Amino acid sequence: MGLGGRFPSSAAAALLALSLPLAGRAGQPITVQAASGPNVSVQQTLINQDRAANGLSALSWSDCLAAVAVQNAERIMAQGYLSHTNGASLDLDCGVGATQGGENIAYMSGGIDDNQANTLFMNSAPHRANILGPYQYVATAWSVAANGYAYVAEEFLGASGTVVPAGVRPLPPVRVLDTRTGVGGVPIARLGPGGSLSVQVAGAGGVPSTGVGAVVLNVTVTDTTAASYLTVYPQGDPRPDASNLNWVAGQTVANLLQVALRSSGQLTVYNAAGYADVVFDVSGYVPRTAAAPAGDGLLNPLVPARILDTRDGTGGYRGQLGPRQTLGLQVAGRGGVPSTGAEAVVFNLTATGAHASPSGFLTAFPAGLPVPDASNLNFVAGQTVANRVIVKLGPGGQVNLFNAAGWVDAVVDVSGWYTDGIAATTGATFTGVTPVRILDTRSGIGGFRSKLPAGATIAVPVAGWGGVPVMSSSSPVPPTAVVLNVTATDPTAGTFLTVYPDGAARPGTSDLNVVAGQSLPNLVVVRIGGDGMVDVYNPAGSTDVIFDVVGWYG
Repeated sequence: MGLGGRFPSSAAAALLALSLPLAGRAGQPITVQAASGPNVSVQQTLINQDRAANGLSALSWSDCLAAVAVQNAERIMAQGYLSHTNGASLDLDCGVGATQGGENIAYMSGGIDDNQANTLFMNSAPHRANILGPYQYVATAWSVAANGYAYVAEEFLGASGTVVPAGVRPLPPVRVLDTRTGVGGVPIARLGPGGSLSVQVAGAGGVPSTGVGAVVLNVTVTDTTAASYLTVYPQGDPRPDASNLNWVAGQTVANLLQVALRSSGQLTVYNAAGYADVVFDVSGYVPRTAAAPAGDGLLNPLVPARILDTRDGTGGYRGQLGPRQTLGLQVAGRGGVPSTGAEAVVFNLTATGAHASPSGFLTAFPAGLPVPDASNLNFVAGQTVANRVIVKLGPGGQVNLFNAAGWVDAVVDVSGWYTDGIAATTGATFTGVTPVRILDTRSGIGGFRSKLPAGATIAVPVAGWGGVPVMSSSSPVPPTAVVLNVTATDPTAGTFLTVYPDGAARPGTSDLNVVAGQSLPNLVVVRIGGDGMVDVYNPAGSTDVIFDVVGWYG
């Protein structure tokens, strides 16, 4: 693999190419964008024009390659120099009968310029060789830095076909990592400051050993000694400028993740500061297939709806859950979930008004099964805390909620359901990406550079950003929902955030709850509005908001 030098200040452009047969950061990104679909990617059109002029067949678009292109455009932008890390090898992961992968990368000092990039590539022998190479598939992406420099990645694949994600396969929760006990084959030791740990997920907890494109797991940190954050990402990828959990010393915090998985079947977990024990509870996975996805495990996103609130009797239950109590919740037939045809659901679970000493936790699991050795969210007395849950439905379309200790009210806001492949067979599949930040009101990423004030709503573009395809009738897989890690940070008062499709009426639900001065994330699976945007609403005080894209459904 070649390594480019750091950019000279007077340079207007630079480029680097790599072809692979089978066998210091420079600032924060402003945008990361990938085109998608025939006649949508300008760069793809130019590539195919060059190939036609040389008597070669056109290259088809691959959404799998698009995720790789976004990752590498963002990586070279962040590191400040051109280098091939793993782009071409990841291209091979996208193919059936893969024979060759290739990558062209470059930067432009004057912003995005498809024609200039194409001219530079065609005037350079190794880049021209990729454009005119023995490939069948291509995808491209641009990333633009704060100084206006634009970075482009072109990914090429020679293969008989491309792999695509199948539907989500929900599992009963199973613990696959616990640094307190050594579960997962790891040392019995907390993860230290700046420390990383590689965790084998494929082949554990019901996840197959091979052919897995993403996993669903609940990640918990506990026994924490300092304010810090955790980043979980595919092993072998460059560590992204994103976070999954934030905490202060002494806190136990959990968050659901839907994260891409590469061929190694491992995830890397990074801890920024202090020491923390880390726990993984797997609850599902996304297989990859060379055929059309079957009709089960496909997401049908909903405008969020409240189906349980033990404070007021919504859902048929009034009164707090007591210690060791299990509540059976009817989900099918409520909140937009059909009475038949749903195999699993995604909902936001909130614990509030807790009386627990010293602490407690809630676990959601399929009705009819014993309580698993797993948790979904942890709370202390007086705390209001939320976490996303993807859970398989039990007999009659019910799930159970188990409270380990103390007394607590529970709130459930449903936002989508997954097909069973029998009574329901249509919906969307999940494509995971290396996490990409598309909104940060502290720095202006995403076009907003101030805190979200009380009572305010902003519409955030998500389609076409961070690896999510554009919304176009010509796109082969237009996105229907996006998976975001949403963080509220430095709020001036206790408040909550609600994320919902742009164009829909704001629902009476919440996605995360914070107190003044707190930083707290939560995973959000939200339907995308017809204009490619989602809305975020803040009712009280003012707060900064961060969106990290981790994947999309289409």
